[in-house]
Amino acid sequence: MFGCLETATYLRHKIVLGSKRKYPIHPINTKREVFGEYHHLSDDLKEDAERFRSYYRMHPQTFSAILDIVRDDLQKEHGKPISPEERLTLTLRFLSTGISFRALAFSFRMGRSTVAKIIEETIAIIWKRLQPIYVKQPTKDSCINVAENFQKKCNFPNVIGAVDGKHIRIKAPANCGSNFFNYKSFFSIVLQGVADSDLKFVAVEVGAYGKESDGGIFSRSQIKRVLGTNTIQLPETGSDIALPYFLIGDSAYPLQPYCMTRISSNLTYERRIFNYRHSRARRCIECAFGVLAAKWRVLKTTIETRLETAEMIVLASVALHNAIICLEGTERSESDIEDWDDSSARTAAGCPDRARFHGRPSYYATWVPDQLVGYFTGAGKVSWQDNYV
Repeated sequence: MFGCLETATYLRHKIVLGSKRKYPIHPINTKREVFGEYHHLSDDLKEDAERFRSYYRMHPQTFSAILDIVRDDLQKEHGKPISPEERLTLTLRFLSTGISFRALAFSFRMGRSTVAKIIEETIAIIWKRLQPIYVKQPTKDSCINVAENFQKKCNFPNVIGAVDGKHIRIKAPANCGSNFFNYKSFFSIVLQGVADSDLKFVAVEVGAYGKESDGGIFSRSQIKRVLGTNTIQLPETGSDIALPYFLIGDSAYPLQPYCMTRISSNLTYERRIFNYRHSRARRCIECAFGVLAAKWRVLKTTIETRLETAEMIVLASVALHNAIICLEGTERSESDIEDWDDSSARTAAGCPDRARFHGRPSYYATWVPDQLVGYFTGAGKVSWQDNYV
């Protein structure tokens, strides 16, 4: 019995000794300020704006503006701290490439655990500081402004955003069963986003199970609750046509007074016109997702972190996406959006009182697209629409 105790004590002692680090800082990492990627590359990149943009995924002025916002939170006082600029650079390289923490550790000459800790801290700070500035909560005035821009750029009235979901590939969490396994046959969480006509996200929710449908996620979302109860007190009708304000989504979403989908039955010529105009406006969310994932390529890889960290990676990417568009503008071609006189686009068609349809939203919801069908073939007609039907 005493021999067993002695053996167990020896094994515990051996494990503890074996787990000790050989070096406080590995000799390779002590040369970080000479050979680390940030230290031997950053100064040269600052002299070449195009290469800087390719590396950081933003212009130098944008990087400086974002760094100024997060600098105080990234500044550490203990020992010989890693500078806020290097911490932000490391995080942006992770987001823009999606390479592993270990690969970044070798490149930046840091410990892997140091890289992981810096990235986790920095993405949280990015979301905390940029969200109130660039991903603000929707308000009455901001929604009306979004609708005006949709009318100007996409020729679709009363649209306060285009909604859709995007699957973000993740490493399967422990004991998750099939909750995160989606119809595309990989594990994911869902980013549900609402985009404006400038491809900025005006509302996002992250973390729904991959197995869920877009419509199911939307039915429980804060976005749906806000619109369903009109918490932000939008006017009953828009300024260009006497219809309510609404989101536009694909067929996975429910047809509601606050969410317009394509018409799928009895497709007359006029209804096909409506579907074309609907798709033309809805592409803003598809383009927003495309730009987001093309710039922050971690969203195209399998995110192998804790679930909470994966969600924060997505949120930080969205905040940076919006910040870059606000500071640099939207890079997109609008050559297919022709100028046309909308001075006569206002219609006098009466909009039924919503109270009349209380408890019968499906009837009211189907009435709205019928009115839009008439609008797009009448006062709201554009010269090129017949070429696409």
